[in-house]
Amino acid sequence: MTQRQYQKIAIIGAGLSGLCSAYFLAQAGYQVTLFEQHGNVAEQASLGNSGMLAAAGLMPIAMPGLRKTVLSSLFSADSPLLLSPTVSPSLWRWLRKWFAEAQLERFRINKMRMTETALYGHRLLHQMQLQHQIDLQATPGILHLFRSAAQWTEAAKLHAVLSDMDIGHAVLDPEQVRQMEPDLHPATALSGAWHFPQDGAGNCLYFIKQLKTVVQALGVQCHFMHNVSALQPDGNGVEISIDGATVGFDAAVVAAGAGSNRLLKPLGVRVPTYIVSSYAAVAGVKHPEYAPRSALIDTAYKTSLVRIDERIRIAGVIGLQPGRGAEQKQEQAMTTLLKIAGDWYPNAANYNQASFWSGNVALLPDGPPLIGATPAANIFVHIDGSSNGWAGTVGAAAALADLIGQRTPEIDVGGLQLTRYGAY
Repeated sequence: MTQRQYQKIAIIGAGLSGLCSAYFLAQAGYQVTLFEQHGNVAEQASLGNSGMLAAAGLMPIAMPGLRKTVLSSLFSADSPLLLSPTVSPSLWRWLRKWFAEAQLERFRINKMRMTETALYGHRLLHQMQLQHQIDLQATPGILHLFRSAAQWTEAAKLHAVLSDMDIGHAVLDPEQVRQMEPDLHPATALSGAWHFPQDGAGNCLYFIKQLKTVVQALGVQCHFMHNVSALQPDGNGVEISIDGATVGFDAAVVAAGAGSNRLLKPLGVRVPTYIVSSYAAVAGVKHPEYAPRSALIDTAYKTSLVRIDERIRIAGVIGLQPGRGAEQKQEQAMTTLLKIAGDWYPNAANYNQASFWSGNVALLPDGPPLIGATPAANIFVHIDGSSNGWAGTVGAAAALADLIGQRTPEIDVGGLQLTRYGAY
């Protein structure tokens, strides 16, 4: 199908992936209609986004040592991975894919793909800020903190990957870290840190709400509280079942996160996502002088701490078996999140009054976003698949708009498409 035959495009999902896709498609001149089953934008996975605007320090979800991390989660009360001893066959199949992507060479490939996409997204975000006066509430710099000497040593292979890719960063000893973040709790063990000054953090939810206004001004029709139950491609486009009615479009983009497979599976489109529970906590700053200055990642727990305005956001704990022991897991997750915050900044915030969020997110086994065509004619996909920052989602959406318009994207998208999964 040629570019001019795609005039009317439907997007299913009003999270970060859906809104960004709508923006770049509208900018390209398409008639875009967005459908969301909830009452507003970003009411699911995007609501729990860590806030990291990382590219240089962005790490794939599958990292060397993953198998050890998963196994140790069975015996640790404060693990960032919540896993029951009895693993379902479907989870075990997905874990095997995840472990395979954690090999060093696969990590290197996924890191390169994610970094290129996120750097592109950073440039686009800057342009969007200038053009639309968007406020990201950004915080400059990210510190990756290492607690123990053993962990510092184990990270040497990952550090070699950063050096090979010529990714600018500083390697800091404990004294240098505390000079940069003087209010880190002195009782918490610290062996060193990697500092990525070009990265940072921002208020993802605030960005999405501003982007909603922008896309509506560009002519995007946003329909909330509308449930898309099925997609049916045909030679002329796509028939979309919405609340019992059928509406025709030239093409559709599935950007429904955890709900994407519900629409794709009936079409024979196999995407290797696994639905997990994600947890985050937000606490109001009590003593600004004791709060973090940079965004931080506790590498032992794969958990981020981000100060956004007068709040501290802690995110990164995931439950690999949603629905199983949900109440106990939520309590364990929240205890872990607040423990990590208290380890580093015990006097910064009112942790006893923190608000909590949990929701289902779709994880891909490798980490890079998934965009592009599917085996079903006229149906495209945009799944973030990592919850590890959001600049890459912006870059992926722009590349998707180019693919739909049969233009050459500014980045290499070969490793971002469904074909990277072979049989999938």
